[in-house]
Amino acid sequence: MNKTINILFCLLLALNSGAMAQSLVADNGITVETSEYVDLGLESNTLWASCNIGAQRPEQCGGYYAWGELTQKRTYRWTNYFDNTGLLTDDDEANDNCSTIEKFNRYRLNGTLSIINTPEDIARIAWGKGWQMPSAKQLNELLFNCEWKWTQLNGMNGFTVTGPNKKSIFMPAAGCCYYSPDSDELHNYGETCFYWSGDLDQRESFEGERALCLIYSKDYPKFDDRDGNRSDGKSIRPVYVKY
Repeated sequence: MNKTINILFCLLLALNSGAMAQSLVADNGITVETSEYVDLGLESNTLWASCNIGAQRPEQCGGYYAWGELTQKRTYRWTNYFDNTGLLTDDDEANDNCSTIEKFNRYRLNGTLSIINTPEDIARIAWGKGWQMPSAKQLNELLFNCEWKWTQLNGMNGFTVTGPNKKSIFMPAAGCCYYSPDSDELHNYGETCFYWSGDLDQRESFEGERALCLIYSKDYPKFDDRDGNRSDGKSIRPVYVKY
């Protein structure tokens, strides 16, 4: 009797797993994987999540997070940024004479350079063991070693990203949140992908104010400025590391 129950239980698990792993088809005809993490066949063996932090499905934008913060906010400003010593203001111009060490408490050019696997790594904190924010190197691999095609998935604009093994994930064009006195906080929704890496931009000219991110839009397929103010609210697509 117990053996029969165990067999039935295993069958139910198998059926449920199949349901969770079912694929979606974007408007461009490409099949999008929906399993928890996806092997795209990349040389690094990086496993990419099928959806953003705060989302339940690939086409959902999920949350918007300032770099290193664990919760969403109504406004994304330097004055409410967690690592600001208080010297940075929203115009981002008043403190040109301040050194990096004066502007930021922890993450600075002569301090900690990455939030990956730290208490500020939202992927690790929100999703648990094995999950982490991607490095800039991993985002570059996703950008330059996969085929990106603009499309819609269930009405949401974005890109299908197809790896060397022909498996695909969907990256919604969620836009970016930042303070603007003359407009709403959310900019470029449905037009541009903004995805944080866990790495600080180490160029001295930015004095630690920026972190590296992926920026990609339908009309902006090539770029050389892949960073953003750390106080901006951007999407996060985690990666999974098998232990």
